[in-house]
Amino acid sequence: MFGNTQLQKKINIQKKYRSAKRIYCETFKSKYSNYFYESDIKKIKSFDLDFILRFGFGIIRGEILSIPQYGVWSFHHGDEKKYRGGPYGFWEIYYGEPIIGSVLQILTEKLDGGFIIKKGYFKTVKHSFAKNINQVLELTALWPAQVCKEILNNSFVFPEVSRTKAKIFKTPTIIQTIKFIYIIFREKLKYLYNLFIFDEWNIGIINKSIQDVLKSGIKASEINWLAKEDNILYADPFFFEYKKKFFLAFEEMNYFDYKGKIQVIKYPFLNLENIKNFEIIENYHLSYPNFFSIGQKLFCLPESHKSNSLFLYEFINNTWTKYVLLENIRVIDPEIIFYNNLYWLFFNIKGQYHETTLHIYYSENIYSDWRPHFLNPVLFDVRNSRNAGKILMDNGKLIRFGQDYSQLKEGSITISEITTLTTDKYEEKIIGKIMPISDSNYSYKIHTINSINHYTVIDGAKKKKYFYHPIFLIRLILKRLDEK
Repeated sequence: MFGNTQLQKKINIQKKYRSAKRIYCETFKSKYSNYFYESDIKKIKSFDLDFILRFGFGIIRGEILSIPQYGVWSFHHGDEKKYRGGPYGFWEIYYGEPIIGSVLQILTEKLDGGFIIKKGYFKTVKHSFAKNINQVLELTALWPAQVCKEILNNSFVFPEVSRTKAKIFKTPTIIQTIKFIYIIFREKLKYLYNLFIFDEWNIGIINKSIQDVLKSGIKASEINWLAKEDNILYADPFFFEYKKKFFLAFEEMNYFDYKGKIQVIKYPFLNLENIKNFEIIENYHLSYPNFFSIGQKLFCLPESHKSNSLFLYEFINNTWTKYVLLENIRVIDPEIIFYNNLYWLFFNIKGQYHETTLHIYYSENIYSDWRPHFLNPVLFDVRNSRNAGKILMDNGKLIRFGQDYSQLKEGSITISEITTLTTDKYEEKIIGKIMPISDSNYSYKIHTINSINHYTVIDGAKKKKYFYHPIFLIRLILKRLDEK
C-alpha cells in the first residue's frame, strides 16, 4: 500500500537526460548506514561536483558527504520537529495534522541533523494519501533549482544545523493501516458533504485603528456588519481616501450568477448607495478591489484572473484608464508597495497551489516593465502565502497579512513581518494570528483585513447549506472544479 510506485505520479525523464554521464555505484552496509567504496569515491571526485542530490541508498555516511563543495542534498518530507521516519504523508493524516512539512537539507554524519536549506508547509489532504504526497513532491521539486540560483548569485549562506528529538516513525502495523483506511473513508465523506456547504461572506467595520486591532483584538460587539440580501456575497473590503473623503470598496457577488463586481460606498459606511463614478465594469469576474493612492493619483488593482491578465486602473478625469501589467498569467489577490525605490507586486497564481505559494515581481515604473523575483515562488507555506489585505508599514516594519488554509480554506489570517525584501532574497516570519470573531454573526471564517485612519474593516463568513436549489448546486460544483 505504501510503495512509491502506486501512489506517486511518474514522469519519464530518461529521454531528456539521456546525454548525461552516469556512474553506477554500489555501497556496503555497516550497522544502519551505507558507505561508498573507495573506487566509486574516486570516480565521483573526478567530476568536481558542486552538490549531489540524494534519492536512494538509505542512510549514507562517510567521505561521500564532503566531496561536493555544497554537500549532499536530501529531501525529508514531514516536519522534522514532529515526524521522522516514514511513510511520509501517512502519519499526518493518521493523527489529524492540518499541515505537512518538508525540508531540503545538506546531509551530515548525524541522522536528521543536516543543514536545512529550504523548508515549507503544505495543507494535509486528509481524504487522499496519493494527493497528499503528490502535492508535496510537485512543489518541493522546485527547491534544488532555487538553491542553485542562490549559489550562482553568491547569496547562499549555510544555515544552522537542524536539531530535533522527534519520534522516529516506522511502517504502520496492520491495525494502524485498518484505522488509516477508515480515516480516509471518513474524510472522503466529509469532503463530499462540504461540496454542499457554502460560505456566506459579509463585511464588518470596526471603529479602531489596525494598530489597536493588532494589540487588543476584535470583539463581536465592536463590529458593524453591512446589511445585505441572503443571496449576495460581500467580501474583500478595502478603504481608500479621495479628495479628503473616505470610501469603502469591496467585491459584490450574486451566488446565482457567480460573477463578482466591485462596489464603492462612502462614509458613513453603512449607507449602501453605490458611487457610480468609481465603477469598474468588465465582462469577467472582478474581486479584491485593491484601491490605493500615490501622491494625488488614485489607482485600483483588482483581481481579474478570469481575463488571464493583470490590469492596473488609474482614476483620471472621473473615469478609469486601464494599463496591462502582466499577461498570460492568472493573478489573484495582488498587492503593490513602494519600498527601497522599487515597486513590489505580491500575488498568487490561480491553479498553481495559490494557497501555498507566493510570487513577487518588481519594477521601477508602476505602469510597465515588471520583472519576476529571482526566487519565485518566494514562499511555500499554506499558513500565510495567499494575500489577505494591504501590506502595512508599521514603525519601520513591513507587515504582511496572509490567508491561513491549514485548518480551513481561508479560515483565518496570519500576520507576518517581512524581514528581507530584495530582488534576489525574500524572508518573512510569522508574528501573530487573527482568528474568526467568535460570538459574531459571521464567526466561521475571516480572510481580509484593511484599514484607514481609525477604521478597520474585515470580512467574515458563516456556513450556509444549499441542498435544496439545483441551479445553485450546479454552479457551486463547477466553481469547486475551477478551484482545483
